Amino acid sequence: MEERKKILKEVYSSSKEVYNKNKRFIYITSTIIAMAYVSLALLFSKSIYYSIIIDTFRALVGIFNLILFVYFFFKIINKDKTFFESTKFLSGKLIPVILTFLIYFILLIPLFLLFIIPGIIFSILWMFYNSAVLFRNKYYWSALKYSKSLVSGKKLDTFSNFFLFELKMWKFWLLPGLLSFITIIITRNKFVLALVTFINYTSFTILGFYSMIFLNRYFLSLERLKGIRNELNTIKTSNNNQQPSKSKLNAKTYIKKHKS
Repeated sequence: MEERKKILKEVYSSSKEVYNKNKRFIYITSTIIAMAYVSLALLFSKSIYYSIIIDTFRALVGIFNLILFVYFFFKIINKDKTFFESTKFLSGKLIPVILTFLIYFILLIPLFLLFIIPGIIFSILWMFYNSAVLFRNKYYWSALKYSKSLVSGKKLDTFSNFFLFELKMWKFWLLPGLLSFITIIITRNKFVLALVTFINYTSFTILGFYSMIFLNRYFLSLERLKGIRNELNTIKTSNNNQQPSKSKLNAKTYIKKHKS
């Protein structure tokens, strides 16, 4: 229990720091995506191509989210990679990511349809497959196995930590949900509903980006718990090297004091 609390506190505080540093970018990006979605929905609501247009938009947003997943990972490990560099990084691994997702999806469908509990368990065990493909060069079934190796023995802790994280983020899903519920009861005005949809989409997109940061940071923490050296060790070593030793600080104080 104490270990779980320690992991949650460490990962949450680190994720919050990365989120705050990139808050402006996250809010602007979320707003633009929400505006594009609502605009397309209003413009093509009566078109026979509505479903195709919206599905295409969602597919493009999905690829964009993968780029941001990579972008935030580099932010977490203190690598100052640009959005363009993150796009280039993803381009070489996009097909393995898509094929691994298909394997993940195909395996989960029967588990959820026939046995709900095993479906939940394996969705937790395999939740880091994207990180395994993108950052550890584990493809297809190997990515699922790598994720399972990290979560095994910590399924309940992982589930409860992500559940608690979502509870901490209540303002991004509870408030928009209540707003939608109240709006639907009060009015059916097309433009009011569009405005509420825009607020909801923006809010949930922000939550999605925050969750990416949390997921990436949690992935690194699980690796470290399993004794796997990763970028967190490099960050710690770098930070230690940047801090002057006590003897150096004492020497600087002495020089400053007796400079005259």
